[in-house]
Amino acid sequence: MWSFFSEPNALPPHLTTTSLFFERTQPPQNGELLWQHVGAGAGASQALSEGVLYYGGAGAAGLKVTDYVSEISTNSELEDFIGSCSMAQPAAAGFDAGIDVPCDKQLAIVDVGMDKDAPAGCLHIFPAVLSLARNTAGFTRWARLAIDKNEETAQIAKSFGVSSVPSFVFLADGKVVDKYSGSDRVELMNRVMRFQQANGIRLPQRSAPKRMSTAEAKEIARAARERAKEQGRRSGW
Repeated sequence: MWSFFSEPNALPPHLTTTSLFFERTQPPQNGELLWQHVGAGAGASQALSEGVLYYGGAGAAGLKVTDYVSEISTNSELEDFIGSCSMAQPAAAGFDAGIDVPCDKQLAIVDVGMDKDAPAGCLHIFPAVLSLARNTAGFTRWARLAIDKNEETAQIAKSFGVSSVPSFVFLADGKVVDKYSGSDRVELMNRVMRFQQANGIRLPQRSAPKRMSTAEAKEIARAARERAKEQGRRSGW
């Protein structure tokens, strides 16, 4: 974590705002996998559809960060973000339901960081931000605010009481309901999930495999025997 009221720590030369970050994280909670981010070590040449994420705004397979995380540069854009509502999401393949949460129960999260000389914590946690934004669409909406972008963004961060980056401001129905300062990906995820559980919001679950009834199994076996007999008649056996 880095305080923007102190001198910035120099990043290693290979950590720039266009560095690639990969990680495999599977944090269980109550035995349930809440999100998963899969990738490989830095320098890997392997192409990954969701593992290659940029802090700057582009990802693998043509993914655009701004499709999932809004950019806030002015007070007007902040107001638009807070007043917006995430659209209902249809059920994804293999899941039992979509996500359709009333606007006043949705969680809006502002990721407060920096653009220039971004500290390692901002870079470390951003893949989790993007993963959560994608996997909880319909229940959450996300935005990124760079305090060093202009005077307005610095003032917005100050109005939120943010004094270090990365920090996250959680809003529901236009009101601040939680804050978190740090770069612990699991803690960020847990904050989101705690709000979801406290408000009785059910996220989609993987559909249980359909079990074949005895009658269906017998019918498949009967059809297989009939095909075998027909093939035998045709071959003369």
